[in-house]
Amino acid sequence: MNRPVVSIVMPTFNRADTLARAIESVAGQTFGGWELIVIDDGSTDDTPRITEAYKARLGSRFLVHRQTNQGCCRARNLGIDRAQGEYIAFLDSDDAFAPTKLERQLALFDCRPELGLVFSDYACIDLNGHRIDSAFDHFYPSVHTLTTTDVGSGLYACDGSIFEPLLRGYFIATIVGLVRREVLAQDIRFADNLPYAHEWLFYLQAVKRCRAGFVDEPLSTHHFTNGSMTRCDAEQNIRHLHDLLKEMPKTLRPLSLRQRRIIAAHLAGACRQLGSGAYRRAAYAAAAHWFGQAVMNAPNPRNLYDLLDASLRRLRRLKPHRRPF
Repeated sequence: MNRPVVSIVMPTFNRADTLARAIESVAGQTFGGWELIVIDDGSTDDTPRITEAYKARLGSRFLVHRQTNQGCCRARNLGIDRAQGEYIAFLDSDDAFAPTKLERQLALFDCRPELGLVFSDYACIDLNGHRIDSAFDHFYPSVHTLTTTDVGSGLYACDGSIFEPLLRGYFIATIVGLVRREVLAQDIRFADNLPYAHEWLFYLQAVKRCRAGFVDEPLSTHHFTNGSMTRCDAEQNIRHLHDLLKEMPKTLRPLSLRQRRIIAAHLAGACRQLGSGAYRRAAYAAAAHWFGQAVMNAPNPRNLYDLLDASLRRLRRLKPHRRPF
């Protein structure tokens, strides 16, 4: 096989029921210069049999690596390190590409070779089978406020850096990005110590280094699935988001004062949510701690009021101090 143009990295763990759908969406691409790297992250179901069958069918363009369970970030990073293509795309094993995904994104790269990242809109199907046709319209309308140059036929090159808009709120899902391998070099990888929203930090690092553009049409479909991180404990995810936000200033430096304030505002919001959860459980000491953290990041009247309220309620619940005499 000739060297592939695009390497598609697919981590999988016990998704035998959806794996074939994901692989078929790659096999059906209108652009044929791809390789698919499947990282089996310690599956205990029928995944090995399915991957062996596709290996026989697709040949050398279908690569499989099996490892003990280490999480999707380490699996994706291994796939990046093994990729041979000029471009790298990501697909989760419970999602799917539209047939023209690679063709359309590469068309924008061809029109604007200075771009290092091209992303796209995507569709979602929830647990009840309800379809959302456009994540941009439904979840991320801020994409439509980006300053862009219309390259034609739904292809847009972003004018200047999109680092700050992406810092304000992430709108690039893992599966929609197509990035030049040279942008990632040896240092931009998924943070395996951050179990939630790691794609936000990954793409922030990329757009800090390169120009970006997007295809304004849904080129992937994200399927909500039981057991995925985003469908688990909401408060746990907020804690993970808090940890990611604490990591951002170190990973993304240097940052301007305004950019640091954007992160601080996000961090204050996460702390407020954690404080509110503790408050509802009458865990006033924990609530006061989180509201205090919110005040440190955003010292506004609302956060100050909640800190005082939780602190007073905590004091009222303390047992009277017993004097020694």
